[in-house]
Amino acid sequence: MTRIIVAGHLCLDIIPDLRTLPVSAMELPGRLNEVGPLTMALGGAVANTGLTLHTLGSEVTLVGLCGSDFVGNAIYQALYTRDPQLVRALTIDPRQSTSYSVVVAPSGQDRSFWYYPGTTAHLDMPHITPHLADADWLHIGYPPMLTALMADDAAPLVALLKAAHTHGLTTSIDMVLPDPNAPSGQYPWPYILSRILPHTDVFIPSASEICAMLRPDLYALWGHDCDMQLSHADATSICTELIALGVAVAGIKLGSRGLYLHTGPATAFTHLPWLDTAQWASQRHAQPAYPVTVAGTVGAGDACVAGLIHGITKKLPVHVCAQGACAVAACCVEGVDAVSGIVAWDATLRRFGITPD
Repeated sequence: MTRIIVAGHLCLDIIPDLRTLPVSAMELPGRLNEVGPLTMALGGAVANTGLTLHTLGSEVTLVGLCGSDFVGNAIYQALYTRDPQLVRALTIDPRQSTSYSVVVAPSGQDRSFWYYPGTTAHLDMPHITPHLADADWLHIGYPPMLTALMADDAAPLVALLKAAHTHGLTTSIDMVLPDPNAPSGQYPWPYILSRILPHTDVFIPSASEICAMLRPDLYALWGHDCDMQLSHADATSICTELIALGVAVAGIKLGSRGLYLHTGPATAFTHLPWLDTAQWASQRHAQPAYPVTVAGTVGAGDACVAGLIHGITKKLPVHVCAQGACAVAACCVEGVDAVSGIVAWDATLRRFGITPD
């Protein structure tokens, strides 16, 4: 079984049911608004991607930081209850407050997040490198939130990715939209990507994330609606740029439009022993999303990435990996939180009529 480290942002998602609350009501101070029940769920890439991979059938090591406060204890207990092995690589730092997110999704609007970085900002190489020797894949979730790894124009993150390759691991990164009012919004993202992507094998940001980083003119025009507005030509241009920087499998998550994948030449697959380069090299594939009834979109992008990684480790063709990624994302959005809708890999493929060949 493939051993995958998922390291990065770990938090508690606090999700009030705001489906009966119009956006206009949030703009009226002093008003009492009745809402629905509260959901509290594990969040961040470590939980979302890691637990999805765990459910799909991968062996995962979750590397994250928690405090010893109420939020940190809730995260630890939820993971331990699910599987005691899931907490073996967590670090508890009693000096720090644990990260949390309030997921705000009023009626008729996509979700937004009120985010406290807390312990996430302190995750660094020493928390991760001890686990490299016992793994096959390193996935880093949400670098814009990982302040320690992003110091000195991401020098620690570059060193970590290099160390992973030295140990023979495949590497992948999943992004999050930088907050323009936080330090992550001021990072020189084109330069940082030019430093980290030569050591990244799989890179699948969302359209809004990569436009904010590499196409600020398009992001200024469309904002979060980049997922719906980005053209095929622009997606191809961006992925071509990512591949030129060294990525073997580049892609763009397009929300309800699905997933676009673009792969590099055979020489880019040095650290992807899972794949038949005759099938994978120099491919382009646009995979539509599967129609389902949406209960919530929290973690959909993480689920998509988890599905893609799992498919790659099973050495499946590019089109099957893309189908599987979108199928896992479709299962995800049927749940209010990020993982309650996820089912095992084989069951996911059967449900959506995907043939693994």
